[in-house]
Amino acid sequence: GHGIEVKAVERPEDARGAHMLFIGSSESANVPAIVKMAETSALLTVGDTDGYARAGVILNLYTVDSRVRIEANPSAATRTGLRLSAHLLRIARIVD
Repeated sequence: GHGIEVKAVERPEDARGAHMLFIGSSESANVPAIVKMAETSALLTVGDTDGYARAGVILNLYTVDSRVRIEANPSAATRTGLRLSAHLLRIARIVD
C-alpha cells in the first residue's frame, strides 16, 4: 500500500530521509562517506560490489553459479539502528 520512489543522488547527503540506498560499483570511492552518513540516518545500504559488505555496507549482492546471493554485515546494521531478520541472516553469508 506504500508508493516507491526511485531517484539518483549526487552526494551521500542527498539520500537523507530515504529508507534504502543502492550503491553501485561506480561509487566505490565514496563508500566510506556513505557508510558514515548512513550510521546517523537509519539508512539501509545495499551494494553489488566485492568488498562492500566488509567496508560497512549492510547488504551486498554477489553471484555464484549464476545465482544471486547475499552478504550481510550485521554490525553495520546495528550501527545504523537497523536489525536484520533471522531468516535473512540464515540465508546470507555473514561479513563483519
